[in-house]
Amino acid sequence: DILLVTDGDGPGVEQDIENAILDCLRLEVPCHVCGVGDPKKGTQIQIGGGDALEDVTTKMQEDFLKSVARRTKGEYLGANREIPQLGLFFDETLK
Repeated sequence: DILLVTDGDGPGVEQDIENAILDCLRLEVPCHVCGVGDPKKGTQIQIGGGDALEDVTTKMQEDFLKSVARRTKGEYLGANREIPQLGLFFDETLK
């Protein structure tokens, strides 16, 4: 099993994840997805460091993340802006 923790937003994310989905399907490995962030409004974050520090806005792409889990026969956990309870999630998912 694979656990993907992401908001599903950013340049190139969908294509990168699509390549991973194809690998999961080929290998028959479920990809469980933990969606983090706010699905309703953008959140301001800083990326990079030093002189390359940049302010960007990101928004969780929940429908996309749910589709990743569904396509790979994984489960979806919407943590949103809370700390995800990953231990409990895996205990319940991998019984």
